[in-house]
Amino acid sequence: MDRGTKDVTQGAADRSWWSRWLGLVVAVSAGLRVWLVLGGGQFYWPDENRYYVAGDAVDRLVAGDLRGMGRILFGTADHLFFKVLAVVPAAVMHWAGYHPAIPGMFCAAFSVFNVYLAWRIALAAGAAPREAFLAGLFLAAANTNFYYARHLLPYDAALSFGLLALLAGWSGTGWRRSVACGVAAGLAFLTYNGYWLFGAVVLVGHVVWSGSPGWKAAARRGGLAAGGLLLTILLVVAGARALAGADLVGQFRQFSHSINQGDFGRGWKLLLEYFWSAERMNMVLGLAGLALALAGALAARCRPYGLKWVGGALLILAGLLLLSDAWHQFVIYGRTARQLVPFVCLAGAFSAERLLRAGGPAARLAWAAIVLLLAQAAANFAAPLRQWFPLEFGPVAGAKIRQLQAAGEKRLLTTLYLNRLLSPKDLVENLPDHDVMLATENPLQFEPYLYEGTPEALRDLIQRHDTSMRVIAVNAARFNHPVNLRLPNPGVVQLTLRLPRNKTGVHEPLLVTGTSGAGDLVYIIYDTPTSVRLGFDHWGSSGTESAPLPVDYAKPVTVILSTGALYAEQSPGTAAPAGHADVHHWLYAEVNGQVVWSRPAEFHAASPASISFGANYIGGSTCDAKFTGTILKIESLLMPPAMAPEPAHR
Repeated sequence: MDRGTKDVTQGAADRSWWSRWLGLVVAVSAGLRVWLVLGGGQFYWPDENRYYVAGDAVDRLVAGDLRGMGRILFGTADHLFFKVLAVVPAAVMHWAGYHPAIPGMFCAAFSVFNVYLAWRIALAAGAAPREAFLAGLFLAAANTNFYYARHLLPYDAALSFGLLALLAGWSGTGWRRSVACGVAAGLAFLTYNGYWLFGAVVLVGHVVWSGSPGWKAAARRGGLAAGGLLLTILLVVAGARALAGADLVGQFRQFSHSINQGDFGRGWKLLLEYFWSAERMNMVLGLAGLALALAGALAARCRPYGLKWVGGALLILAGLLLLSDAWHQFVIYGRTARQLVPFVCLAGAFSAERLLRAGGPAARLAWAAIVLLLAQAAANFAAPLRQWFPLEFGPVAGAKIRQLQAAGEKRLLTTLYLNRLLSPKDLVENLPDHDVMLATENPLQFEPYLYEGTPEALRDLIQRHDTSMRVIAVNAARFNHPVNLRLPNPGVVQLTLRLPRNKTGVHEPLLVTGTSGAGDLVYIIYDTPTSVRLGFDHWGSSGTESAPLPVDYAKPVTVILSTGALYAEQSPGTAAPAGHADVHHWLYAEVNGQVVWSRPAEFHAASPASISFGANYIGGSTCDAKFTGTILKIESLLMPPAMAPEPAHR
């Protein structure tokens, strides 16, 4: 066997060896994501509700309404192609039954696919098999490529199309590659509009760094790639106009102006804080890899592709900072910052390979860095793998409350911080003396989540509070003021209040029942120095507020209230007595003898222990945390005649 044949055979063996190791990394990555998805978290972010569009589209498809399906999928510009892709898991769920893990697994598969693509991109660029393996390993170890996978969000799918554009456009020549690069970049933008910058950098790199030198060849590549990009977008725009009558171009322009939640002018600080919160020491290793790749690529002219990875990262970094800090067009979010990660991983693999080839202390340093990176990745992954979310913790908290009540617990049991996202009004400053009966971390205590449009001031405020999701037992008298109630279900209640002065415009709680995310609040609004209004908020739907009610702030005010949560659960098949309202679905309020509401209403299920007067333990933004006047007395009443249904409802 001659030397050339031996080298080819050895190269094939090396590639086969490292590709098998890459297969193991992909398998482990897939297993971790299955674990992550089964841990829940789907529909935590409001943006995940876009997935429901795909479900509606499948319903239209099953009904044979293809035009209606087209109107649903192409009617709005925001992340349009993600909604098209989501038809696949939505169809599976339609026939296999509902389970949020089905779309979760589908979305998670893209982040696994991206590990494979990093390997392919490195090989296509000319990397040795070991270096290509390291590129895939580093992306698999990136927490920023991991923790989003449980959510029904378009970021990983869009990045897959961006990496396909990179694979096509930076590793070969020919008109087909140019067109494919443009098409894939267009699909990346249509899948998640925020990744237009990644596609733009890939297209620039394709024109400047790929194929034959010279401006004519570059112009040809640019024309073909731009043609693929524009053709893809224009076909979707034309289809949307034909199917749904939608002006996607205008919607793209309008949607671009909404990327302003958070802080402009703080790009450098946010990038460093975000990547440190998500990656810890691996951020430092990534920066070191970029620096070594730049130095190594400049020193080794036979391996110029290392400069491409550094150049791609620097172009994206410059674009993010210019648009955020200089032009104030787009705030940097965690999800947009992660566009840097594939280039950093490719550059890191390039640097590690050079150190390994050098042997001696350099190789030992490289292996130590790889071991440290994997150890840090294991620590980083532990946090999202143990996360709980309100949707999963809520039922467990409810079961714990029922268990405690059955065991004889008489104190007020309530939950804290079960809302999905937090605003300043949700943060409880002064909790009453209490015992914690059950607790777990709030999702927002996982720091990377705080970099998705949360202003720095609110981010700092949330971090200063213990926002863990909890079941607490309040160590105080049941309502901490004079009470004469029929326990545990007080029924109609009468509150005698002395109102506070100088509170015009303030909303304060009177009656709160249920839990965070599934509660009902009746509150008082200090309208003017001579009038008040009542408000009712059924969590998850629009509330109602009364007309102004005249009161004398110098005298006690009597408020009578009745909501469904004040009564024992209705036995199946039980109906309200003839001529009377169904108290379980009836809202009644009266102020100083004047009827405010007497109408049908829906209420969330609530345990007797969740009933609270003058205190808002469940959060929400409709009223403050505490009634600041004086509750002179609370007592149960017989059902007043006015609660009988009005003639129109009989």
